[in-house]
Amino acid sequence: MFPLPSHCRAQERVFAIPELAKEICWHLHAVQHASGQGDLVNVARSCRRLMDPALDFLWSQLEDVRPLLDLIPAVVSFISGESGYDEKIHGPHILMEPLDKAQFVRFDFYAKRVQALRYHHEPGSDRVPCTIFPQLRECRTTPLLPNLKLTTTDV
Repeated sequence: MFPLPSHCRAQERVFAIPELAKEICWHLHAVQHASGQGDLVNVARSCRRLMDPALDFLWSQLEDVRPLLDLIPAVVSFISGESGYDEKIHGPHILMEPLDKAQFVRFDFYAKRVQALRYHHEPGSDRVPCTIFPQLRECRTTPLLPNLKLTTTDV
């Protein structure tokens, strides 16, 4: 973490202890798991000392791979219409240009936090086509999701 000057406020000293910062974020995650992640998002955006543990909880379990793919500029998802719930229907993700290491900077920042991922594989649907993963893998010498422990699929 960051060095603390002797004149720091009490909360800055508490947040500087990694175990306490993680415990605070765990509590926010547990309380808000059913109702959304608003508080954890706000904590990650507003407190540098809590940003990493908050992002670890926010990105630990993904219900869809789409948020990760949206971090790669060369991968584009076309919007094909709208559903009846003010929700845009995303078309397939398509690789629009060759990838290089710079394309993966933001992806890697978040991908290292993913521990569980659900992949929806429904041919002909608006889900991410599985053909994009070999294309991404060809550009890497390291794993795409280095801390992934659990995957589930809907076939």
